[in-house]
Amino acid sequence: MASLYEEELAAASDGGGFQVYPKKSTPHLDCISTDPLDGAKALSAVCARCGEDEVWICLQCHAALCSRYKNGCAKKHAEESNHHIAVSLSDLSVWDFGQDCYLDVYAIPKLRAPYSALHLAKFGEAPKFPGAPVLELGAPTAENDFLKATDAVTTAVKAYKELWGDDPRYAAARELLMAILESKT
Repeated sequence: MASLYEEELAAASDGGGFQVYPKKSTPHLDCISTDPLDGAKALSAVCARCGEDEVWICLQCHAALCSRYKNGCAKKHAEESNHHIAVSLSDLSVWDFGQDCYLDVYAIPKLRAPYSALHLAKFGEAPKFPGAPVLELGAPTAENDFLKATDAVTTAVKAYKELWGDDPRYAAARELLMAILESKT
């Protein structure tokens, strides 16, 4: 029986196309480490097995491994270790090898911390998740207090980056601040 990936690849190679619908849930949430992901370190990584430079990061052990379009080390790692979830450093898409599908980082809160770490390292700013309220200064509400706190955390992350740069303390501080934000959304 062919996997969904193999079926879509065959359809695309026959001149057809296909659409990608990332799943909004996964039974493999235990494959996402709570240890902070160092986005800057990950972005400069090469495959730990073959040295290829188009890599995915395993979200359980943070190993850098190449894509199925190169030497397939990420897929082999998932099969051997049951570490099912990885993120592409090319486009920050998240793949669940256990379900053979993409995952929606906006719909699965546990994916947001590692995604945010990589997004911040790659683009220099935290991602904007759809549905997040916009800070409106001057509106004295409990929601606005939270938004002000969120703005303060964002400012703190930027200050830590300027102060510590590549120092491991920056990644740890950023992950802690992102986890605080995640716990409140």
